[in-house]
Amino acid sequence: MSRLWIAGLLLAVTTTAAQASTITVPVGATFQGVLAAASMTWTGSNAMGQWANLNAITWAAVEPASLVSTPSLVSPNKNVTLPVLTPQAQSYVYDTASAKVTGVQSLGGIRFSATNETANMNMGANGGAFALQDLAFQVQFDGSANVYGHIVGRSLRGTEVDYQGLLFSTVATNVTVDSSLNWRTSFTLSKLSMTVEAFNQISYALDYDSNGLGKGLLANSAANFGTLQAVVQNTMIMPAVPEPASWALMALGLAGVVAARAQRARQCADNS
Repeated sequence: MSRLWIAGLLLAVTTTAAQASTITVPVGATFQGVLAAASMTWTGSNAMGQWANLNAITWAAVEPASLVSTPSLVSPNKNVTLPVLTPQAQSYVYDTASAKVTGVQSLGGIRFSATNETANMNMGANGGAFALQDLAFQVQFDGSANVYGHIVGRSLRGTEVDYQGLLFSTVATNVTVDSSLNWRTSFTLSKLSMTVEAFNQISYALDYDSNGLGKGLLANSAANFGTLQAVVQNTMIMPAVPEPASWALMALGLAGVVAARAQRARQCADNS
């Protein structure tokens, strides 16, 4: 009964909002008979690791998210470390037309910062800090993918940055869909390509000179700012089996209905 009710509700929502073909499903909610769950991991690229290391930029997690630094597998001899970020998945996007998951949204992110001393030495700028947070990606039917988010930052000279919009674009690879009852969908978005606007906002937040080393290294890493992976793993919810006491109440109620009908039948017979 609950599944029929949910299906009816979804049909009503879809019919009412004919313009929209997607539904945002909160993590932890029940959707189409399954418990919604999702996770996201973002791993920095080797180019981004070199940009951060050579510019003495430190990184930290923006809660709710966890962050670790791992040695680069590409250039282990160059002392390059990469950030591995696990933001908290907030929801996923379900496309009603294709019956597929097409995106994941998260909370939290990663913060980059540079002090005045390291900035002047390595970047030719005054330095500052910015955070990439609240990531959300959407995969299109042609395989392309857009990554949206929020850049918040401030240079040490006081330039404020607060930008929400498209941060990266790429092509989704390794997209797998499990059609079993406990359906599972996974995505890999490799070589995140930074948009011009995101590049400019980061440059403002770190107060880069137009011809400084830091901006040149950022431009080099903008073509590959890491890999975003997401998994939507739902769990089938089995219908609850009534307890013996519930069965007894149901039987008692059924017996009452039968007795009432029998009494009404006798009354009708007597009146006739």
